[in-house]
Amino acid sequence: MRLFLTPNTAVILLSSMFAWYILIFLGDHGEHIAHHTEALPRQEIEFLSFMLMIVAMMWPTQLKEVTYIYTHSNLEVRLFSSLLYIVAYTIVWSAIGYAALAGLGMLLPLFSNNIGPWLFLLAIAMWQCSPTKQRLRNACHKHRPLTGGHWKRYFTPMIFGSEQCLVCIGSCLPLMFLPYVFSEIHTQVMIFVFVFMLLESFENPDREVWSIKLPLRFIRMLHHRLKLPFANWI
Repeated sequence: MRLFLTPNTAVILLSSMFAWYILIFLGDHGEHIAHHTEALPRQEIEFLSFMLMIVAMMWPTQLKEVTYIYTHSNLEVRLFSSLLYIVAYTIVWSAIGYAALAGLGMLLPLFSNNIGPWLFLLAIAMWQCSPTKQRLRNACHKHRPLTGGHWKRYFTPMIFGSEQCLVCIGSCLPLMFLPYVFSEIHTQVMIFVFVFMLLESFENPDREVWSIKLPLRFIRMLHHRLKLPFANWI
């Protein structure tokens, strides 16, 4: 599917950039921010931080789906349908993801030694190569028909957003845990995970077998269009 710079995709990209600015600003000026937010409960600050991570890291991975909504919805509702999709996607992600993150918080002491984070990274690497991971990635390519009249044309994008979010959580949640496990380099790992997941979102469906899969399709597309010399080895 081709991507178009439409109002809804532009909003997603601008929102992601703004969220990244806040996250990096928080990382570089944590003491200053903590001084001005000390009245807020710690749980609220953690939840707001996680919401920013969803906007910064996960919204751009939905560009293909939002483009699909833009090109397949009725002209008068396609912008609102995109909004309903991203709202449903974000609500489901924030509820399930933050609950899972709270569970991870109880296990973080296990990763306090030097070997713990690397064992977790090895487990994620095995997950990335598994048939179940590829099955979830393939499910991300299944797009719900958006036709329907009256209330259905508003309800369907929310169902679509919830469905896409569930398979996205199954596919990406282990990767989202990495910045918390490698807390000393949280921002750097977060940027790496974001780039990896964004590249992964451009991959085509593939066989559900054990295999090492690197998300290089987008780089190949750039190489084909721009003749990038550094991509000749891909």
